[in-house]
Amino acid sequence: MTPEEFLKIDEDIPTCEELGENWEAELVAARSAEVKDNEDDEPTLIDSETLCTVSSHQEVTRMLEQVKLYMGQKDMFDLIPTLSSLQDQFEKKTVVLACDQKQSTLDKFFN
Repeated sequence: MTPEEFLKIDEDIPTCEELGENWEAELVAARSAEVKDNEDDEPTLIDSETLCTVSSHQEVTRMLEQVKLYMGQKDMFDLIPTLSSLQDQFEKKTVVLACDQKQSTLDKFFN
């Protein structure tokens, strides 16, 4: 590419764009559309249309055990400790919630 061709490319770039009276509104609308498009691209953790089919914490525990077995079969051994930690946290939270529920039942009975 010659220097003349290179300079000609730069001459075609608009530097002083004519803006209308509503240029601010157009800019905001364009930016809002970009942000909305980006929000649609992000996956959501919980889909409001999907219903949970799990009925008990025992079922969740069995599912987590099955996932750990699957990971072992697929040589994903590095993920098993992470899943085990998640399972431990889930079991602790389940116990806490069960204890809170029993305590609130006792409180209601004696009050």
